[in-house]
Amino acid sequence: MKKNLLLTAAAMSMLLMFSSCQNSTVSENVTQSENINVAPSDIIEKVVALYDSSTLPESIQFEKNVSEDDDKYLEPDMAGTYFYDEYAKEIPILSKLEDYCLYMPNSKRVFEVDILKVADKADIDEAKELLEARLALKNNGDVHTYAPDEVPYLEAAEIYNIGNYVILLATTDNSLARPVIEEMLSAPQSSEENTSENTDTDNSVVESSAETINKEDVKEFESIINVDITESADNTQSESENVSPETEKTEPPVISVVSHNDNTKLFICGTCTEGSVIHMRGGVSDLTYTSDDGHFMGNVELNSDGINTIYVTAEEDGKAESEPYIIDALARTDVTVPQTAGTYNVIVGDNYQCFVQDEVEDFTGANIFSESQIESIQKNVEDKVKFLQSGGRNAELIYLIAPIPMNIYPENVPDEYKQATGITRAQQFEKLATDAGATVINLTDVFMEHKNDEYKLYHKTDTHWTHYGAYLGYRELMNHIGEKFEDAKPRPIEDFEFYKERVMGGDMPINLGISPEYMIENCTFARYNFESKYDINIYFEGTNRLDNALMQNPIITKNEDSSKNLPRAYIFRDSYGTNPFVMISDRFSEISWQGMWGYNFDKGSIADFNPDYVIYIITERDIRDILG
Repeated sequence: MKKNLLLTAAAMSMLLMFSSCQNSTVSENVTQSENINVAPSDIIEKVVALYDSSTLPESIQFEKNVSEDDDKYLEPDMAGTYFYDEYAKEIPILSKLEDYCLYMPNSKRVFEVDILKVADKADIDEAKELLEARLALKNNGDVHTYAPDEVPYLEAAEIYNIGNYVILLATTDNSLARPVIEEMLSAPQSSEENTSENTDTDNSVVESSAETINKEDVKEFESIINVDITESADNTQSESENVSPETEKTEPPVISVVSHNDNTKLFICGTCTEGSVIHMRGGVSDLTYTSDDGHFMGNVELNSDGINTIYVTAEEDGKAESEPYIIDALARTDVTVPQTAGTYNVIVGDNYQCFVQDEVEDFTGANIFSESQIESIQKNVEDKVKFLQSGGRNAELIYLIAPIPMNIYPENVPDEYKQATGITRAQQFEKLATDAGATVINLTDVFMEHKNDEYKLYHKTDTHWTHYGAYLGYRELMNHIGEKFEDAKPRPIEDFEFYKERVMGGDMPINLGISPEYMIENCTFARYNFESKYDINIYFEGTNRLDNALMQNPIITKNEDSSKNLPRAYIFRDSYGTNPFVMISDRFSEISWQGMWGYNFDKGSIADFNPDYVIYIITERDIRDILG
């Protein structure tokens, strides 16, 4: 008996309620007493003291009226990355401000207090626009992916002004900070007329619309499990020539997920016989996907008008196509998954491979550096190299860069994205940093050599590399360092036991707005055939999703084997620094691991630690974060 699946707006409204959150930007004009001249840094000092320091993220602070050699000096070229994610972008309002203080998380966390003091009230709107840009950048998907518990703090963020002061509050509880700020500026807020007509927040709109939903009518189609296979349809017969009626048919696919991941895109995921290809017909175009260890996924573009009848079949080599699984689907207008995921919005590729939007510019070459950017970045690298080689330090600066999956598996990238044929940003950075005296270990060639190995380089349902990919990076790094420190050469591969295990998906299903339990992957992991006190389970139980809370804070690791002559390292890292953590810690006498995504080149801290190497471990798409 035929069983159709009709996905309507009502059917998906439950998912919408969880994925349609937006930031609350409040714009106010509050009366300020005359002749108030409080330094923004003094205000922030009192505000930050209101909160439990043990719960606050590692932060950086920038102030206007400091010298260029002060750690609190905001480099003009770096300002663009903090507000617009664009290196060396001109921001005219910064030079017009009388004073400012920015207290920003040195990670993918929320807590932030920024205060701008304008010299001319005519510049208030421009100052607000700058903080709105900062808040928009904070809402690019980082928090949703790496600190989901803090999403409510992001949603409650406020931007308002008191006299000549423009303030961004993104704290765990803004009601603690506001009275202190108002008191310091002698501007108590007590009446509604002090607030502009634009104080309605996006959250109130979402809440109001949610109230109109009859919850009894809401059906959860986040995932569909063990749905009966439909009867065969005429247009789903195998297109293969020379297949006789007696040819054995492939077992039909088992669908585990049917979900809108955009208004006109339907994400379909499930299992099939190993080695099958999956046909998805009936949308804007017919699609064929290869599977991975019996798992498949695809993304069908829907026609915007009327019902789309989608036929999903499996086909094994030498067998006829299976009976079709039939899905009736409508395009929608209320799906907010791409907006919620931001730069981590999932791009569904072939061979059960997911990518993220954040990879696209590196893949297409849309983000290559301009000549002026190259000059500025090279000068910054030269300054680091000179510092590390001065004062008797003679330390080496190393950048270990893992390529994005798109550049290693372009054959799995959807046809709408065209790979650049010219120089990439990673290649530009490699050249300019090398010319500046640093060492760059770009793993692209190594990964291309090993892309078809038995063990995966990257998880396919998570944005990170596997232990095997990390091992290849570790091996390249320690082979280089081993030229000077023999005992630091990488351990032989026999000391690493790589294995496969089927687990729930990582951050990709979460970014798609579905439960990880319905996206299973046969993943690559490693056991260590040597002892390490730093060997912990870095994944959430039963998944390939990194538990970043375990690894994101600064830590010192030590190798207590005094018989070896091992170097010291000071390491900056993004989340790609997690998988090789044990491997690398084993090869140094002592490492000062900086907090994840904390790239503040603190010369005093580095001088005190006195490392032999300062190392950056990042993925290619995060090059933008280490330019200053």
